[in-house]
Amino acid sequence: GIIIRGHPFGVFTPAFTGRAVDRKFARGDQLMLDGGPTLKGYHTDIQRQAVIGEPSALQKKLHKLAMVGYEAGMEIIKPGTKGKDLWRIPLEAQRKEDPSYSPSWRFTGHSIGLRIHEPPSWIAEEEGELIPGMVITLEVAGYDIPQRRVMGAFPEDMFLVTASGHEVLSEGLSRELWVG
Repeated sequence: GIIIRGHPFGVFTPAFTGRAVDRKFARGDQLMLDGGPTLKGYHTDIQRQAVIGEPSALQKKLHKLAMVGYEAGMEIIKPGTKGKDLWRIPLEAQRKEDPSYSPSWRFTGHSIGLRIHEPPSWIAEEEGELIPGMVITLEVAGYDIPQRRVMGAFPEDMFLVTASGHEVLSEGLSRELWVG
């Protein structure tokens, strides 16, 4: 099922996973929708973020920063790309956009199949290469760390690595910051 994580505006709290809370959502609160259905034991994993009311300037900035890294990573998903490059290239794009950005998140995606997070993961040390037939995710953070004023953004999609590049398996679901 879909996992919903809530982070109240202005307060860093642990995420909740589909459990009831005694707090009404308010303007500025963000939601993270992460996960997806399974079929015959195989997992799906996508993430989108939503904000209640008009997003703040910081929320918009972090979403843009996440998308800059995400788009840079998406451009290199093809056979022969090393896992460490799926970490490095998005981060370089984010730092070009905002030289002060220093993410606390230490990976930008993973393989997926019978488990939702299968090795390899896209980390700085991953030497393994993408090969045709792999199903992977790309998820690039735009978090407000260390200040933790707002959640930020963390778009994630699933890809099939093809002989000539990739196919987006979760196409059609807007990566924009959803506003409600």
